Amino acid sequence: MLSKVIELLNSIGKKIKLIAIFGSSIYSPRKARDIDILIAVDRIGSVSEKIELEATIKKALRKIGMEKTCDVIVFDVDSLKENIKPGGVVSGAIAGYKVLYDEIGFEEMVKKAAEELLKQGVVVYKKGRKLDLSIYTKLLLSKSSQSKKRLYSTSIE
Repeated sequence: MLSKVIELLNSIGKKIKLIAIFGSSIYSPRKARDIDILIAVDRIGSVSEKIELEATIKKALRKIGMEKTCDVIVFDVDSLKENIKPGGVVSGAIAGYKVLYDEIGFEEMVKKAAEELLKQGVVVYKKGRKLDLSIYTKLLLSKSSQSKKRLYSTSIE
């Protein structure tokens, strides 16, 4: 999967900075109905370009036989930094993620967001369920990087 996404983005002139899996496919793989894929590229010129990139990647993943539905979120690096903050769309990475490719220090970004989240005590409501992110945050911050990788590992590569 990783090589196909990199090949596709390179072919359309995008420099990949990050590919990560996050969300329920990591923190609750047996219950997950989809795979959330986070991709950061060097630049995105417009909202329509972002939407087109996401659709193109989804289509390519279906074409190579991804069994589960994929939700693909593409950001440029600056937008990713905004969206990793508590309340942003990617702050869910705090509950679990797996980095497949990283040039931007994503783990450190998540750690900083987790520290901020712990100060704020953010609670998220998803599908009618209350999810206290402070539980995941404490776990994330208390584990060494190696322990966290084992805890959140998954076999979708």
